Amino acid sequence: MTTVLVTGGAGFIGSHLSQALLDKGYQVRILDNLIYGKREWIPTGADFIEGNICDLATCHQAMAGITGVFHCAACPVLHPLLMILISALKLIL
Repeated sequence: MTTVLVTGGAGFIGSHLSQALLDKGYQVRILDNLIYGKREWIPTGADFIEGNICDLATCHQAMAGITGVFHCAACPVLHPLLMILISALKLIL
C-alpha cells in the first residue's frame, strides 16, 4: 500500500486532503506542529508526528517509507517587516 506524507495535515486544508487520501485507500502520515492545526482535525487512521518541518531529524523520521509528499504546512501570519512594507506601499499609492 502507498504511504504518503501530508505536512500541515492537522490544518484545515491538510486535514481534508488527508481524509480524502485515506478514503482513496492511501496510508497517510501527518507531520504538523499544531501551532495553527488542531489535533481534533487529524483524521482517524492517519499516523501523526508532532514536529516542525524546519527540523531535519523530524523530517527524516516523517519521510521513512514515504512514497509521496503533499506539502500543506504554512504560516498564515505575515512577517512584521513585510507588514511595514505593505503599509508603506499603501501610503505611496
